[in-house]
Amino acid sequence: MVAGASILILHSFAASALEHTPAELRSLAAAASIEVGCVWLAALGLSALLLRRTSERLRLALLDILETSRLFAEGRLETSLRIEGSPLFEEVAESMNSMAQHLKGKVDILTRQRNEQKAILSGMAEAVIVLNTSLEIIECNFAASELTGLRQEELQGRALIDVIRNTELHTFALETLRASAPREALVTLATAPPRHLEVHCTVLRRDSPGGLGGSTDRLVIVMHDITKIKNLESIRRDFVANVSHELKTPITSIKGFIETLREGAIADPDNAVRFLAIIAKQTQRMEAIVEDLLSLSRLEQSEGRELERSDFSLHEAMESAIEVCSDRAAQRAVTIRLTCDESGTMCGNAILIEQAIVNLVDNAIKYSPIGASVEVDAAVRAASVDITVRDHGIGIPQRELPRIFERFYRVDKARSRELGGTGLGLAIVKHIALAHKGEVLVESSLGFGSVFTLRLPLCLQEKQGAGNAQ
Repeated sequence: MVAGASILILHSFAASALEHTPAELRSLAAAASIEVGCVWLAALGLSALLLRRTSERLRLALLDILETSRLFAEGRLETSLRIEGSPLFEEVAESMNSMAQHLKGKVDILTRQRNEQKAILSGMAEAVIVLNTSLEIIECNFAASELTGLRQEELQGRALIDVIRNTELHTFALETLRASAPREALVTLATAPPRHLEVHCTVLRRDSPGGLGGSTDRLVIVMHDITKIKNLESIRRDFVANVSHELKTPITSIKGFIETLREGAIADPDNAVRFLAIIAKQTQRMEAIVEDLLSLSRLEQSEGRELERSDFSLHEAMESAIEVCSDRAAQRAVTIRLTCDESGTMCGNAILIEQAIVNLVDNAIKYSPIGASVEVDAAVRAASVDITVRDHGIGIPQRELPRIFERFYRVDKARSRELGGTGLGLAIVKHIALAHKGEVLVESSLGFGSVFTLRLPLCLQEKQGAGNAQ
């Protein structure tokens, strides 16, 4: 365009050259040159202005791209880049926005999966600990925190041997790391009381499917606390041994006296009567054991099911229980004192509650010195009825208290058998309390007697009645 304007100016100058003198021509040539120069200067200025505007748009577009890239790098993938006026930059912006949405979808999936894994780990009853090759804790769940007694944040970066001081577990982890294969072991922690753990150890390889990629650098330890299972197994073994022993003793006695009678002692009336009395006594002992075992079985089967309940006079039930024990009390000159509101009633299974009171009172009489007293009290609390039996006998050592409600468990085995106990009375009391959704408590000092409390929850009607009475 500029060249065309220059040609027009020169053509006009050439057309008028024949009509002027040389001096005029020189003047016209100069003017024409100036005009051509002005045209070119104007063209250059316009080009520079257009170039500057284009450069500014380019700079602003690049700044937008740079700022959006920075936001993407910070994880703010919801940011959208918009550039208008240039098809090329619009295509770049669209590509970056599409990439951001794709990355956001991937990040959301990974975040959701990680949250799900954390929720699963947190909800597991087993303690889970992830270690590096130096056996330092990288990650753990809440159960591991409870096992070690430390918060999860405090466990991060700590050595396994520092948080669980057990060389057997440490050696097991090292051997699993060397073997690079899953292993299992039983480990006992020297706590009070001891804790038994079933330990599963697995090596995670980075190049394995679902692994972490690369070399072996993760060790996962899963610890299942089987202390309760071990204790139950121990109780079961003790139960079988105790039942066998308790039944074997009277059976052996009966068998021996029968053989003696068969060998001729039956002809001696005095010895025959004495032997038959012993046989009858041992038979009654076996019958008592079987009856108590059947009672326990029935109570255990009823747990989790609603008992047959009715309103009954607590005072009458306690008097009836004391009457059952009166002969034994008279034999040992033990005085039983009852404290209970005669108008008091409660809702429950009267037969079972009376049986529980009989067992507690009978125990108190057996382990009280001759001529002592036993106090039986009943008190209505805000949410329960407490039936308390107090004796002033030999008492129970503190170390024995956790086990006295186990079947056939006796503090003094010889004394208990001598007094005619089956070893099942307190176990029956415990299960009667559980069947009523209550509990049985004990306080005792060696040489100062014991206090047993049968705590039974009030029924809704009883709570309302107690509120009206107040």
